[in-house]
Amino acid sequence: MDTITRVIAENITTVLAAVFALAGAFSIWRDRRRLRNGVFLLLAFGFALLSLGRNDETAWILLLSVLLALLAVPVLGVFLVVNGIMMLRREGRSLANLLSLAVGLLVLFAPMLLGALGRVTSRPDAPTWLSMIPFLIFVLVAYVGFVFSAFLVYSFVYARTRSRQVPDYVIILGSGLIGGKVPPLLAGRLDKAIQIYQRSPADSKPVLIPSGGQGPDESRSEGEAMAEYLRDAGIPSTEVLTEPRARTTMENLEFSRALMTVPDPAITVATSSYHVFRAAMYTRRAGMKAIVRGSRTAAYFVPSAFLREFIAVFLQYKWINLGVCLAIVLGFLALLWESNQGL
Repeated sequence: MDTITRVIAENITTVLAAVFALAGAFSIWRDRRRLRNGVFLLLAFGFALLSLGRNDETAWILLLSVLLALLAVPVLGVFLVVNGIMMLRREGRSLANLLSLAVGLLVLFAPMLLGALGRVTSRPDAPTWLSMIPFLIFVLVAYVGFVFSAFLVYSFVYARTRSRQVPDYVIILGSGLIGGKVPPLLAGRLDKAIQIYQRSPADSKPVLIPSGGQGPDESRSEGEAMAEYLRDAGIPSTEVLTEPRARTTMENLEFSRALMTVPDPAITVATSSYHVFRAAMYTRRAGMKAIVRGSRTAAYFVPSAFLREFIAVFLQYKWINLGVCLAIVLGFLALLWESNQGL
């Protein structure tokens, strides 16, 4: 037993990489629509890199990964700033369109701000608790960065999973009208649903459910405009069910399900590429046997949209994330207490 324990201890990073890889594979097999799948995969990848770093012949892989990660910070910051400026020019000024610009500036200036804070707090006359604040901020930011990376990686993985499911229904999620007409973003979702319809067997064509209510600045409901688009594209009226009341993604799903007559139906949800994984998470919450497919989105729109999606998911799990952040702060306080005890 001592020998086995020693071997495990010496290869702990390899063992942890294997454990998290197996946990991720099992979790994905159970349900592809969980954020924890991305967490498991990212942890498995991280421990695999650490395991390679322990070997003299492969340590360069870990070093290269660290260098690329450090280089990625300024590159990401510049990219987000440029994207934010493009969003403002093409989509107009709004808080949502300012998001990528704001995050880009934060990414670029955060290291300098932390460095300046570190110089202030490291002065000989600075109290101990003040000198530890940069470390606390770094850990909190690292946690948020890890969750974002898990979300981003698994969103990419989930969007590329394939299914042979032949749907009974296709729910198309609304995204707003412009002048009472279907704009390009929403047209992409509708075109994806039409593609799914056309590729289905002739004797198993799904019913399409365009779902969306009427906003305060809209002359008609999104569902009605979307249904008109589908009929103009050649979809028979008998295979289009209009859902004209929903104002949120959950309402899209729940109100659309209320229109279904097939028991325990197979459902496909059509939305934009950036919204695929969050929509899939909602289908799980709604208890639906569903898969989600995404339409292509203009490249300049994707970074800002993904940031909004992440914020929504982060807040959706606010109690878990608050608990982790609180544990980090409590750990910081414990370290502070321990350091004071040693004085």
